[in-house]
Amino acid sequence: MISKTSKVGVIGAGNVGADVANALVLLRKCVKVVLFDRTLSKAEGQAWDIEDSIPLLEEMEIIPSTKYEDLADSDVIVVTVGVQQKLGQTRLDTLSDNAEIIRSTMKELDRVAPNSIVLNDNHEN
Repeated sequence: MISKTSKVGVIGAGNVGADVANALVLLRKCVKVVLFDRTLSKAEGQAWDIEDSIPLLEEMEIIPSTKYEDLADSDVIVVTVGVQQKLGQTRLDTLSDNAEIIRSTMKELDRVAPNSIVLNDNHEN
């Protein structure tokens, strides 16, 4: 179980990442969530939507970010990034691109958060 003093990072502010961050807030599993996305406005929009529910719960902090450094000291990091499948593509068609995204993401996490537990959500886009 994650303690109330924990920090959880979520990489990817798409539907899956935003749902993970929202669930963390609703289930009160941590006090700080860093919602990381390469597009700050996307992370900010999702974070603001999630923050709307916080006054009904308890003090929590949602931090939208485009900087891997903001994930430092996270107890857990959930990786939800991947290439969107195009019409007619299979998941195998996106494998090479997704592998590169995961490789570069893990390299950055090794640099800034080497002691974090990393969960990779292998979802279908």
